[in-house]
Amino acid sequence: MRYASRTIVAALLLIPGAFSLAAVAAENEPASASEKHLLRYKLKPGDVLEYAVEKDSTIDVQVGDAAGTVRHSSNSGKQYRVLSVDGSGRAELEVQIKFVVLKAENNGQKFEWDSRSEEPPPDAFKGVQETIGSPLGTVKVSPSGEIADLSLPERTGEQPGDTQWEVFPMLPQEPVAVGETWKEAFEIQIQATPTLKKGVKMQRMYTLKSVEDGRATIDVRTLVLSPIRDPMEEGQLIQRTPHGTLVLDINEGRLLERDLKIDSRVVGFQGPQTSLGVVGTRRESLSSTESAVVSGDSKTQQRQRR
Repeated sequence: MRYASRTIVAALLLIPGAFSLAAVAAENEPASASEKHLLRYKLKPGDVLEYAVEKDSTIDVQVGDAAGTVRHSSNSGKQYRVLSVDGSGRAELEVQIKFVVLKAENNGQKFEWDSRSEEPPPDAFKGVQETIGSPLGTVKVSPSGEIADLSLPERTGEQPGDTQWEVFPMLPQEPVAVGETWKEAFEIQIQATPTLKKGVKMQRMYTLKSVEDGRATIDVRTLVLSPIRDPMEEGQLIQRTPHGTLVLDINEGRLLERDLKIDSRVVGFQGPQTSLGVVGTRRESLSSTESAVVSGDSKTQQRQRR
């Protein structure tokens, strides 16, 4: 039983912490399937975009007769402030987490913390407060979502493809019609053995599902391209393949919503009679915007809440 408990803890440590998009004005009816749409982010100096982010996950581990369950949930406010935009449309963003509410339950033991309270975080969330309420750094984003000149702190378990996904999803280089797809390739590292890492080729596949009232709905799913035959390796990838939808305001060039899900189970990840299951959701929505408006010699801020 002691071995089983250690195995459950080790399995949970293998899992990343978090699973761990304008051009043609649309009418009030759906766009025809043949019409092409140029999907672009349109950011201006002084813009401030705030997103409400909700995440929930349940991780179940079975080792023989022993079972363990860990539940995590978080509500947070994420802010992007546009510092500058160059001639190509590439914007420099200042990134900040305004607040976070964290909840966790580990086999009946519960933890909760709100960064807006005066209470110090429990040990389970130790160090989180240092990342809240002040700028984390900057990143440059092209109109199609490609990132460069990143100066954000790395998080535990973070992979090269994570930052691209966390900031803004990738948009197609060319105009697309409803039903057409574009792809984003990236690679992550997993442990092949306790001392040897292995690269795994991944791909995000996007499909323009519909365009209506100036909003593009995009299906997204994540695929593992490298052959994976070892259940232990499958266990490390279990939270890396979310699927769901994105909503882009084509005219304003802003990501409005991101709704992702994952429901997967791996059998034999630590030998016979072991299994690892993950059920998770992530919902992100644009909660407010602030734009700099230049009028004569004056510069004012206009704020819109959604």
